[in-house]
Amino acid sequence: MKLAIFDVGGVVVAETGKAVRQDVAVALGTAVGTLKEAMHDLYSPVKKGKLSLLDFYREAVQRLGSKAKPEAILAVHLATYKKHAKLLPEVVTIIEHVRKNVRTVCLTNAEIETVQFNKARQLFQQFDASYISTDLKMMKPEDEIFKKVLAMEKVKPEEVVFIDDDPDFVKAAKKLGMPSIQFRDYRQLTKELAKKGILTFT
Repeated sequence: MKLAIFDVGGVVVAETGKAVRQDVAVALGTAVGTLKEAMHDLYSPVKKGKLSLLDFYREAVQRLGSKAKPEAILAVHLATYKKHAKLLPEVVTIIEHVRKNVRTVCLTNAEIETVQFNKARQLFQQFDASYISTDLKMMKPEDEIFKKVLAMEKVKPEEVVFIDDDPDFVKAAKKLGMPSIQFRDYRQLTKELAKKGILTFT
């Protein structure tokens, strides 16, 4: 094993998606399901850095006929994200120990504005390198993003362990031949990584 690839949201930091969607829907005066249906075609461009969250909410206000100001909706999104996106200290400790044995990077789907926040709080310094959807202009679970990381890291799929909480992303990585772990909690992750021989607390 030469490389460990960690997801960020839901693994290194607490899951934020549900809370963000709920607060944003309330601010827009609509339901979460209605928001998702109205904006489904723009989630991918946001994750790929082709559209900012502010532009996304400008379009949302128009499509939903909301009287809310896009800037105010963005502020709600970021405030809720910052409130819930707490570092999970047990996982941070795991990463510190894994880095002693193998190169350790992150691969995350994100948005331009939340990446700016996470860079400012030095989140990505937990890793030897960071691969972010907004920079790569591609996103999980697309095959291309996994292949891009493998190429940039100069490793074969079987030389990697991929950790993510999303079952679809784990399935996509496994399909490409990457040993993968669906993250549930730090105890489970500790056992799984120890079995693979890349986690030792020494």
